[in-house]
Amino acid sequence: MHSVEVSDGGSVKRSMRFGFNGKDYISLDPDRMRWIATNHFAVMTKEEWDSDESWNNYWETQLHGIFVEHLKRYLEAGKEYFRRKVQPEVFISRREPNRQDKPLTLSCLVTGFYPVDIEVTWLRNGEVMSETQSSGVRPNHDGTHQIQKEIEINAGDEDQYSCQIEHSSLAEAQLYQWGKGLECVC
Repeated sequence: MHSVEVSDGGSVKRSMRFGFNGKDYISLDPDRMRWIATNHFAVMTKEEWDSDESWNNYWETQLHGIFVEHLKRYLEAGKEYFRRKVQPEVFISRREPNRQDKPLTLSCLVTGFYPVDIEVTWLRNGEVMSETQSSGVRPNHDGTHQIQKEIEINAGDEDQYSCQIEHSSLAEAQLYQWGKGLECVC
């Protein structure tokens, strides 16, 4: 397996490793062009590969040239796609407790957004609250993302809570409340 990462600043990070039987076997230090045995079975392979100049020249050309150029070409071809901004859709739902001594749950599902960076916060009368549960950001089938955050509250307090969304596709933070037609209550 090989990987090449090019940062926004232009720095390049490369890695190369081989596995065998589901386990790491040997990896390459691309800066020194030296092989690293990841277990005692790979020591002989490491010694053989370190001494094979044509083998190392091949991988140096691949990692420092060809793979980087391919990645840059792919990024250039897809730059409009990667730089796009898609506004999230927000859905707030309410789940009744399954027992009388339990609180009810408000859920804020934020979906269809791109890029991935987003802040979703529950507020009570404008004060930040800690959510009870978060799904974390997950991918959607169309290349966008979603996240769901839940908070447990006392019945009858729903109108005190709002879900705040901050995302690069939005000019400013948006607030959504249960029972307000799910329109922004900006």
